[in-house]
Amino acid sequence: MRAVYRSPVGALRVTVDAEAVFEWLSEFLAPCLEKEGDIAPGAVDVRFVIDRGAFDALEAGGAEASGDLVDCFRLDQDLVRLPRWRDGAADVTVFDEALGAFYRRCRPGEPVEVVAAGDSARARVAVMRVIRELTMSHLAAAGWMIVHASAFVVDGHAVLVAGPKRAGKTTLLTYAMTTGAAQCLANDRVAIALDGTHTAWGVPTIVSLRVPMMRRFPALARRLQTGQYDFRLSRRELGTARAGDVDVAPAEAWSVTPMQYCNLVGVSLAGCAPASAVVFPRLVDDAASIDLEPMDSVESAERLADSVFRPHGGQALFAGHGKGVPASEADLLRASQSFIGRIARYACRIGPDARNDGAWIKALAR
Repeated sequence: MRAVYRSPVGALRVTVDAEAVFEWLSEFLAPCLEKEGDIAPGAVDVRFVIDRGAFDALEAGGAEASGDLVDCFRLDQDLVRLPRWRDGAADVTVFDEALGAFYRRCRPGEPVEVVAAGDSARARVAVMRVIRELTMSHLAAAGWMIVHASAFVVDGHAVLVAGPKRAGKTTLLTYAMTTGAAQCLANDRVAIALDGTHTAWGVPTIVSLRVPMMRRFPALARRLQTGQYDFRLSRRELGTARAGDVDVAPAEAWSVTPMQYCNLVGVSLAGCAPASAVVFPRLVDDAASIDLEPMDSVESAERLADSVFRPHGGQALFAGHGKGVPASEADLLRASQSFIGRIARYACRIGPDARNDGAWIKALAR
């Protein structure tokens, strides 16, 4: 089965052996994965191969004696580096033990293969990560800035919610969704065009709904308890899942797909929109509601720069090619200043018993 995954700067051709995996990817990567469609010559191919024999043969090769690690995936401010593996048939092979998959590239420009022993939740995440990382690298190489942020769309314009882990990004996003006045654009990563259009494009990620956060939304928490939300399964699989197959009572957080999150909160998923504002949230104990306060451009640019995903180096397995966003801290700050100076900027304090009457959304829309 073959599909095309489109981003604002190009497309990837995705080939998958298993129908169930293809169905899951189609939902996870919506609305950007098309089952049919034209693609430019020379576009990158990603192939997901489920083959126990091929997996076992690669595993038997063992890690390179040099102990070299290869840059692979960017996670917030962290970087996943994986061991280079012995494989005489490929230019680069690495082993992702955590996800139970090998990533292989024979030569630059040739297909990237994800080889797994079977269709497991871990293997599905592995191929999704490869598609996402290649897309992020291509966006960065084309001059886009990738920001650790959630985002929603109000009146046709995107509002970014930026900040570090546990700042309240998903909390504020969910408050926005439950007003009924916004569409969901992204939960954790947003690509920003630095060409003057200010286009914001959502990069799909697993949505983590922490148990303490969901106490603010008891009706949504009750829906989660029904067991129809689990990032590992497609909608059809959830409908036929047996008791015990779905994580209905997590110790720390529910993990759902972007589409499942939108279904939970009852909104649609937007593709892209011009950015008009950025909000920096903070969970506090001394605010009665959701309080917005305008910020100056200098502090806003510094805080946004702290939230930017740093581009890969040229030797990374999934590096893009092109001029790209400079990796130096000074240049990242200048890029943030250029963007932030043209949109509205707010600090946001979210109290423990915040009233969600929608007044703050109306202020952002203005």
